[in-house]
Amino acid sequence: MVLLALGGIVYLYRNDPAVSPSWPCAVLSVTGLQCAGCGGQRAVHALLHGHLRAAFFFNPWMVAVLLPFGTLLGLRAFAARVWGLPAWRPGRWYWIGLAFSGFVYMVGRNLF
Repeated sequence: MVLLALGGIVYLYRNDPAVSPSWPCAVLSVTGLQCAGCGGQRAVHALLHGHLRAAFFFNPWMVAVLLPFGTLLGLRAFAARVWGLPAWRPGRWYWIGLAFSGFVYMVGRNLF
């Protein structure tokens, strides 16, 4: 799993999704509306190159919400495996809140 994630990070670091799109968004293709993840590949590419402002421009929800919480989950899992700390298993309300914030962002980005 870690090797797969590292492979994806290396791929996004070396290939700019703005120049050659890797995976088209199914929601955008079918409905014409931008989903909460649209611009996420470009945002991660910009973050990997140290361009925080550009990453925030591409997808502010991902930079401000999704990446910090995903990093927190990854660090807690790493600490649980390496140091034997208790693993953090996010509860149902964590996932509901994350999905709700993504939905609100998606609606907002398509209205404004």
